[in-house]
Amino acid sequence: MGTSLSEAVEIILGGKTGGYYIAGFFFSLLAIILSVYIHSKTRDKNSPCTPYKFSWRFFFWDNAKRIVAGMIVMFILFRAADLSNIYAMLSVGFGVSYSLDKIIQWVMEKSDVIDFLKTDRDNFAKKEDPQ
Repeated sequence: MGTSLSEAVEIILGGKTGGYYIAGFFFSLLAIILSVYIHSKTRDKNSPCTPYKFSWRFFFWDNAKRIVAGMIVMFILFRAADLSNIYAMLSVGFGVSYSLDKIIQWVMEKSDVIDFLKTDRDNFAKKEDPQ
């Protein structure tokens, strides 16, 4: 049983070390969060869907699905290509974040069926807004 588990982990990781993935996820996560944060600065403060004052809690709540989707794509990219350079990890993190934003935006514009990508902004913003 132990060898089967070891073999499965080896196949999943593609012969790369755990340290490679930890470092890659660290730098890519920083890039994804920074990219989403920069994008959040263009938000409409007067929108009823977001709190007027910037809130880290709302920021992570509203973008959790994007961040998780970005990390899943990053794992696939780390598995498929050798991104052992820190600059490659950061640039791919920014690229993935930007690409996912554009894909999500396109899908949400084209379809009302996909509720999974939508967030519960209205309820969250009302909880955060003391007015």
